[in-house]
Amino acid sequence: MGADPRRLDGLKHDERYAAVVVERATGARARAHDVDGRQAAYDIDLAFPDGRRAALEVTTHAGPGVRRTHALLRRDRHTWPNPGSWWWTIDLAEPSDIMRVRAAYGRAIQACESHGVTQPGALPRGVLSGDPELRWLAHESQSVLRGNPSFFEGNGRPVSGVLVTPKARTAWVDSRLAGLPGAVTELLAVPHVARRAAKVAAARSVDERHLFVGIGEGGLPDSLYVPLTGPLDAMPDEDPQVEEPLSHLWITTAWSGSPLLRWDRVGGWSAHDVGART
Repeated sequence: MGADPRRLDGLKHDERYAAVVVERATGARARAHDVDGRQAAYDIDLAFPDGRRAALEVTTHAGPGVRRTHALLRRDRHTWPNPGSWWWTIDLAEPSDIMRVRAAYGRAIQACESHGVTQPGALPRGVLSGDPELRWLAHESQSVLRGNPSFFEGNGRPVSGVLVTPKARTAWVDSRLAGLPGAVTELLAVPHVARRAAKVAAARSVDERHLFVGIGEGGLPDSLYVPLTGPLDAMPDEDPQVEEPLSHLWITTAWSGSPLLRWDRVGGWSAHDVGART
């Protein structure tokens, strides 16, 4: 990061990451700006070799409940207590499912093992009709509970934990990112993103105004989020609707090593390989 290693002091992790990767993409020198009690200050000041200055504001966006779900699963190390003796896994479909699945999965495991079935959907109708939560888990929820009676930790001991992971999503992949301009237009209308855009748009005594958005799972349609986590095949041909005086947008996903996308009023869309997260 060059000389003056303390120039990013006071920035949050996401803000520091944005500062570093925008430096790599542009050759600018980043310095923390929203520090020392400044009121309504943008996050980062960018100084370019040709004398231009830019204001950079940083925000993030993910689907409803995604961050909380991932935090809860990390806290539990993706493992919930196992009341049975088989190997069980849970594919958690939606963030909103987590508390309801957690409340019902233990009863479901005990019922399944007692009836010799590996999924709640295979339980007898009479068992499900008497328990609305088991019926929901078996036939309404997209989350999937599966058991394997032949898998043990070793020496015949029961498996001590239930592995809980987010369910893999399948979607048509927009590899040419044709839908990205429209999705970014909608992204800029999300209230907390719009507030950050307005904040940096109000910056004075700068030549450019940049908004950086880190996208988490659910922050864009799956058809766009998936290709943005790896090497890109193409760039969009159209521009998003971006109100003046915002001049630049930066977008990247939460995946390590994902490309950094840039849009500006002069050059349109471009992608930058800025390396792994710092």
